Amino acid sequence: MVKKDDPTIKLLYGIAKRIFEDEAANEDARQDTVNLICNKASSQFKQAMSRLEKDVPESHAQKRTWDCLHDGLELMEELRTKYAIVSSSASDSTVKEPLPSNHNDWQFVDNYRKQYGTKMDWIACYEAGKNVGLFGKYTSMKSVQAAYYRASNKKK
Repeated sequence: MVKKDDPTIKLLYGIAKRIFEDEAANEDARQDTVNLICNKASSQFKQAMSRLEKDVPESHAQKRTWDCLHDGLELMEELRTKYAIVSSSASDSTVKEPLPSNHNDWQFVDNYRKQYGTKMDWIACYEAGKNVGLFGKYTSMKSVQAAYYRASNKKK
């Protein structure tokens, strides 16, 4: 007799399914709620960060406000991690995004590289740039990376 046909095994699986089915549904609902809250709050923080440069002319106040908003984004990522919610836009490490310089894509990447080193997370850089209104003509991280390297080679 094959194990999957064993009536005792079938009975045990049936009992386990009945016990954990409601628990799994409740856990899914809880995760969906936390995910919705984290996504909406993160979206608001990112929107505020993208408007910050044009709405707050004083650079010192801009930095303080940027740090405060970034702390809120970090909190959302901590909640996602704590409750094991995987965000498609989240990278493995929490990254503090550099302020964009004159809305120039390559200056932003250069600032990012200076802040995090030459071996950097391109996905996080791309997301950070998109969040502050950069990389509008690029559809993916790969296209930004390729264009950056092409532009860098032309400088040399």
